[in-house]
Amino acid sequence: MAVTYKVLRSEGLGIELNSELSNQPEEASYKIAKKVYFSAPDADGIFIPCNRWPTTTRISLLEKETAGPP
Repeated sequence: MAVTYKVLRSEGLGIELNSELSNQPEEASYKIAKKVYFSAPDADGIFIPCNRWPTTTRISLLEKETAGPP
């Protein structure tokens, strides 16, 4: 059975080279994820697709601020 997801909102930083994502400050992924989430209040989640973004230090804060698990 295939699973289908509906994308309610998508946004990027306009970076053309994937390698440049790792040069972004740690809070860049947090800020854009939070902005997109709150601009789509019916969203069930947030997908940050690139593993080059430094995201792990901000995940728990993002979960708290978007009513994620305690």
